[in-house]
Amino acid sequence: MLANHRCALNRLRSEQSEPSVLGPPTGAPSFAQNVIKESMRLFPPVYLFGREATCSVQIGDFPIRKGDSVVMSQWIVHRDESHFADPLDFNPDRWSAAFERTLPKYAYFPFGGGPRVCIGKEVAMLEATIVVGMLASRFDVVLEAPDTLTPWPTVTLRPQDAVWAEARKAPEDPRVACGVRQSRIASTRCGRNAARTRRRS
Repeated sequence: MLANHRCALNRLRSEQSEPSVLGPPTGAPSFAQNVIKESMRLFPPVYLFGREATCSVQIGDFPIRKGDSVVMSQWIVHRDESHFADPLDFNPDRWSAAFERTLPKYAYFPFGGGPRVCIGKEVAMLEATIVVGMLASRFDVVLEAPDTLTPWPTVTLRPQDAVWAEARKAPEDPRVACGVRQSRIASTRCGRNAARTRRRS
């Protein structure tokens, strides 16, 4: 995502000169954390999971009986425009503290939820924030074909084909020209059918 959004990348690099990429003492999220959250919103590694209903319930027009399996898709829910303005756009700035307070509990759930929520959630976010910040400050990743990345829904979400890229030394000054590329990276190609695992020919 950062390779296609230069302004976000340069802003992230600028943050690396601050005392900590983990957020200021006020507890507000850092831009690095917002980049991770927004990336997992658009391309959640776990794009769907199932739960067993412990009681019968009616959800809208759909009756669910006790014992039924219910499948929920992060891919679909995370792109719901009723919760996320311009849902196909990569916008780390949407993750303000005020926005997160108004977001319904399960409008964003890349780590699942409930009693079986991923126990490594906090560690994963900490590691990702540190690693992404360090890599962004040291390297410039240039994709060979930035507009041909198509998600492949296997056990987890991954690129369908190999992603060829060149790692270059990052510029000394993070304030280089942005050259923003608002690529949606196959968002429209995937659509809501992306949650269906396809068989390789």
